Amino acid sequence: MFTTKNNQKPSLAIVTEGLRRDNQNPLQYFDQIKILHFYNFSPYGAETKKDFLGAIKFKSAWDLYERLVQVKPDIIQGPEPYGSKKMFSYCIASYFAAKKLHIPLIFPFWENRPAKKRFNFFQRVIVNWFAKKYLNFAQLIIYLNQGALKNIKALGIKDESKLVKFLWGTYGVDTNEFYPRESNKSTGFHDKVILYVGRLDYEKGIKYLLLAFLKVHKRFPNAKLIFIGDGNQASFIKDFRIKYKLENKIILKGLIANRDLPIYFQHATIFASPSITIDKWEEQVGMTNLQAMSSGVPVVSTISGGIPEYVPNKIAGLLVPERDPDRLAGAMLSLLDNDKLRTRISRQARVYALENYDAKDNVLKAQKLVLDLLKNINKNE
Repeated sequence: MFTTKNNQKPSLAIVTEGLRRDNQNPLQYFDQIKILHFYNFSPYGAETKKDFLGAIKFKSAWDLYERLVQVKPDIIQGPEPYGSKKMFSYCIASYFAAKKLHIPLIFPFWENRPAKKRFNFFQRVIVNWFAKKYLNFAQLIIYLNQGALKNIKALGIKDESKLVKFLWGTYGVDTNEFYPRESNKSTGFHDKVILYVGRLDYEKGIKYLLLAFLKVHKRFPNAKLIFIGDGNQASFIKDFRIKYKLENKIILKGLIANRDLPIYFQHATIFASPSITIDKWEEQVGMTNLQAMSSGVPVVSTISGGIPEYVPNKIAGLLVPERDPDRLAGAMLSLLDNDKLRTRISRQARVYALENYDAKDNVLKAQKLVLDLLKNINKNE
């Protein structure tokens, strides 16, 4: 095991804007590195005191900088420079703290929309000027999708050998928590349940899912569409179900804590996530797709952003073009109509998740990347 000069575990300071259970809980699997998780806020407000154990809350970029310098970690994992205004300021704090302490900096890159789409001209000049310094100073950059890789290369990275594609941050799914329902166990729900989990925002394709469900409802009048989450499309969903008299078929559950989600996946027949691309955003990974796969639930999603990189078509689910309710409905109906197809994809999805998205396995792989980096730096000093 690699240790510091004081014969202690090396410490990794992880900086994130928001703390969620799915990006905090996997950190327990780092067994050769001491993790210091710095965060600014909890976006969903559903975490318990247990979820915050070991996490350090900071108030501002300056507060973050001072705390990082005070704790003197052996390595800093900064945030994504294209994420948000706050994240950009935390990148600056991480960069200057690493320079002050003379320690390595690493960071993940997941934003896949081009800078020209995400920022206006003046924002782009400032963000790209710093982002180029940030990535060329860093010793390791982890990209989560091909769009992120294009953005990195567009910035002008000098050494591409420090680029690694990896599911970093949430690291995947707790496959012992998100697992398939036993076949002989009653669900408590109707047999045909379409589940959606995530933000109820326009770019998540809510409109197209609702239109597709009308076609599903004609074929399966007792089918249900369950929404878990909140967002600006919640009122649209309520109005839609009233208009089409589907109050008992389209169900809004609201926000549900991450720890309470597995039972809903187990009760689902299929999982739908019809994300669409807008100017400033496209799906980077689609974590709820991975949770569904781990739960053995076939995914019906779109060929959008990073989704095809994480959901293999016809293996773990069915992918259709964006903004096409007819194709979306067709994919859902093909699974609802064909028990053999649905069972096969269900089993394949679970196997694929176990092989690729087990959070503990991925944390241990991430830990090795960090330890190898520290060893190489130590050798060269």
